[in-house]
Amino acid sequence: LSRMGQHPGNKNCADCREHNPRYIDVQWGVYLCLLCSGAHQKVLGTTIVTIDTTEVDDQWITTLEQRGNSKVNDDLEDKLETIEKR
Repeated sequence: LSRMGQHPGNKNCADCREHNPRYIDVQWGVYLCLLCSGAHQKVLGTTIVTIDTTEVDDQWITTLEQRGNSKVNDDLEDKLETIEKR
């Protein structure tokens, strides 16, 4: 998990862009900072793990390999009006 976090698109929080996110939303397959991980857990009800966890589910790895911050943000931003995009 930590290795995949070094991918250029994952070096910042998927939501707020804080550097070196330490948490992962395993359903969305994105790396998050502490504050944003709490929002994901509370609002979306997703499972959050730290990048240092030793209990890793194979599905988490697959999701992270297929998704990641850049892909998820690109997919979501494609649904926004042009003026709302980052």
